[in-house]
Amino acid sequence: MLPALGTNPIGINIEASIGARNIVPNRSSPICVVTCDQIFDVLLFFTRVWGVLTAIVLAGVGVDFIYHGRYPGYWLIAYAVTIFFLETLCVLTLFLKLTVRVDHKLWQIWRYCTLIDDWKKSPLYIFMGLTTMYKPYKLWLVYAGGAAAIFLGLLHLGLSIFHKLLKRRMKKKEHRSGQSDLDSLESRFEEVTDVLDDCIPEPMPGSSVSLSDSLHPDNDSSILEI
Repeated sequence: MLPALGTNPIGINIEASIGARNIVPNRSSPICVVTCDQIFDVLLFFTRVWGVLTAIVLAGVGVDFIYHGRYPGYWLIAYAVTIFFLETLCVLTLFLKLTVRVDHKLWQIWRYCTLIDDWKKSPLYIFMGLTTMYKPYKLWLVYAGGAAAIFLGLLHLGLSIFHKLLKRRMKKKEHRSGQSDLDSLESRFEEVTDVLDDCIPEPMPGSSVSLSDSLHPDNDSSILEI
């Protein structure tokens, strides 16, 4: 925003001239972007809760299998522990950030634990769900746990695609806003130069004295008069 220039010594109001030439920019409403971000946050929270519930169901089915002497129960408990660990990985990472320094050697080990994230969980969860429903042993909770694991994998796949689309959209928006700011700055500069050109009077015909020379008196002529 240009400062209040007021009326210059020549007698022309530069601020009024520039204000009359300014074009009001078209401001787009950010409602869609905010809504998309809120939808992503809600889906992410729902996915975390669904993952914990899936781990609980698989653990319950595994305990029931072990109680009836069926060995696949141990695999189901292992599935439940793996899902619970992967779904609470973000909480554990936040806890380490608050308690462990960044240059600690534990972060080098923890970096390998975070390799399986986002869409990489989807094939693992789908595999767990299919193997869970392979031998249900006439227990309906087996189908519930397997379907929950498959749905959890699809949720992570959808979240990964949605997150990439949001990042791409934000990059395009930042690029467009930066380009529009640059164009606005160039247009402002051109407007100021046009107004200044209009404010500066033309030299008198037949005279070779410029405006800058007229503003500064000739020292040699004053010395000769004295």
